[in-house]
Formats: sequence, C-alpha cells, structure tokens
Amino acid sequence: MTNNKVEYSFVNHKIMLKGVSIADPLKLVKDDKIDIRRKLRFIKKYHLNTIRVPILPGFWRAYPDFYFTYLEQLADACKKEEMFLIIDWHAIGNPVKGETRMVNKYLCIKRKKFLLYDANMDIAIKFWTSISNIFQYEDYVIFEIFNEPCPDSKPIPKLGLSPLYWKDWKSKAEKIINIIRRKTYNFILIGTINWCNNIEKVVENPINEENIAYVLHPYPGHEGWMKNIKLAIKNNLPIFITEWGFKENTSSKIFRGKKESYALPLLNLLEKNKISWIAWCYDTVWGPALLNSWRKDDYTKWGQFLFNWLNKHKK
Repeated sequence: MTNNKVEYSFVNHKIMLKGVSIADPLKLVKDDKIDIRRKLRFIKKYHLNTIRVPILPGFWRAYPDFYFTYLEQLADACKKEEMFLIIDWHAIGNPVKGETRMVNKYLCIKRKKFLLYDANMDIAIKFWTSISNIFQYEDYVIFEIFNEPCPDSKPIPKLGLSPLYWKDWKSKAEKIINIIRRKTYNFILIGTINWCNNIEKVVENPINEENIAYVLHPYPGHEGWMKNIKLAIKNNLPIFITEWGFKENTSSKIFRGKKESYALPLLNLLEKNKISWIAWCYDTVWGPALLNSWRKDDYTKWGQFLFNWLNKHKK
C-alpha cells in the first residue's frame, strides 16, 4: 500500500482495483441459476479486475457445505479469469456488543434461527479461521473482515444498537487480523464505524499493521462522504471503497442521489487519487441494483451510468 493506492503484484505489475459486488453466491447459484464463470467474463470485458462476494453469516452457518457448494466455484472462476476476489463477511451491527442490524432477516431450519447479518464476533472468528486456512496460498483473495460496523457514538435504540466506538472495534478487528496473519499475509480490509462512514477516528488512532486498508461506503445519503475521503487522502491513510451506488427515484434517503451531484464527483475524486473501488450491486434484487434482469444489457439507470462510464474510460 502506497498512500491511498492499493498496490498488488498479481499480473506482474501494480494495478488499481476496480470491480463490482455480486450477491451472496448461494442466491446466485441456488435461486438465480447463474453461470458464474460466464458472468465474470462479461464483467471483465469492461476492464474490471475485482469481484466482491458478500457472505451472509446466516447462510454460512445454516449450510455446513457452503464453501464447497457455493464459494469454491466462484474462487476458482476468479483465479482462472485472473481477477481479484474480495471475500466480504457481510455482517451488519455492533460487533463489540454482538448486536445485529435487521434481526427480522433470518433463516429458520429445523427450528433453529440463523440471523442473516449476524454481528456475533465468535462466529466471525470461526469464519476467518477457516477462510484464512483455505486461501492462505492464494494472494488474489482479499479479506474484508466485517461489512458494516455500526452505529457510532450515538446509540440507535429503535434498531437495537448500542454506541460503537472506534477504539473498541479496533481491538476486535486486531484480533481477527492476528488470526488471519497466523496463516497468511493476504490483503485485509477493515470496515470503519457508522456503516463505514467515519474515518476521523481512524486517522487519530490507526491500526499498526501492514498490507491493510480501511473501508468506506460513501452512499449519497451518508453525510460527509466526500469529507471522509478527502481526510483520508490528506493523511495518507489507505482506503478502499467497497460499496457505492445510487438510485434517483427511491424512498431510501441513503441511496437517493444523482449522477451529476454524486456519482461523477465521486468517480472523479477516486480516479484522480487512484483509490480502488467496488460498485454495489451487480444483481437484480440487492439494491441499488445495477441490473433490471439477467438479460444482456438490461441495466437500471445506475447500471447504465456505470457501464457507459466504463466504456468511455477503458484503460
């Protein structure tokens, strides 16, 4: 890592990582019946080099054969296509208190409940112990240890979330990093608090570790998203944007935005400073979705914007 640029020797030269996040592979394979290798080839033609795969904790726990049934084929396809793979533990909530966001989202199998976005740290540790062992010799795989730690110092009782302070999450994150480092030196991404929208405390108290970057999710409704990125740039803090996107007509204040006031300024800032990014989400359901359907070139307005931009800026 040099300043804000993620540098990785994979195809014999150092590159900026750009890509899209897909949905959980269980959904793609089991529900959508998607040919993953074929989709990767299509994505790659836009000169994208990275796929982010969100692993829902509930799915991982509910299906003991999850890796061999769903994740292994995606990892193999990325390797064959010479693309990077970000494995994202897609937990949302307060990992210090073990409080999960969206507790109403769960699987129930044999009368046992599995929270889809489970923020329990013990589960995360078991996951990363397993994954770091499986991929210890695969340097094309990047580990994103916790999707969105939240909230910040302000509790949100209606969501069941107690205050979360960077110093406390940092301590938990370091524990996961140490577990991974016992097996491998793979690149690690650390989510920042407030749904990956608070870099200020990281600047004051960064993690003392190499080959890492901090995650931001600068959605248009996140107050101060540009300020966060500029603060990281000013302090030479390594950051990686692992989610961004917008939807013009939506009831969601977080996703509501426009290309002129949000998407273009964000892309210009990231490109100018060589900050790696992943767009959310190459799917028809998980939003803001890039696709209306799985038919060829059937994009949403967000998808049309992104892929038109990529066509104009192929490198």
